[in-house]
Amino acid sequence: MITAEQVAAVAADGDIDAVDGLFRQALTPVVPAGLVQPRWVAGSRLRGVFEGYGAVRAFAEWCEVFEVEAEVEFARPPEVVLFCEVALAGYRVGLSCWADEHEAGAFFCLNPGWGVD
Repeated sequence: MITAEQVAAVAADGDIDAVDGLFRQALTPVVPAGLVQPRWVAGSRLRGVFEGYGAVRAFAEWCEVFEVEAEVEFARPPEVVLFCEVALAGYRVGLSCWADEHEAGAFFCLNPGWGVD
């Protein structure tokens, strides 16, 4: 278990890779093997950000594994922001993924008027 003091010490250095590494290591026991972890960001709460090649697929896998519904916000076309919350080790963790609408539509049913169906 990570203590608030450990997070504060690592975050004080401003090294975002160190923060990511700390949470990646701590969450390994609660994240199913083979599931791609997002980049972890510590702020007012822990967030996981999926980015880069395969980000939408990895985000979709988290939604499936943790049985959560993704929500969508439409940004400047053709971009969308996918987000959800999952429970990890008893804590609610926010996950997000910026994606091309076409790519996101391959994994999620997007409805510009109502969000994700």
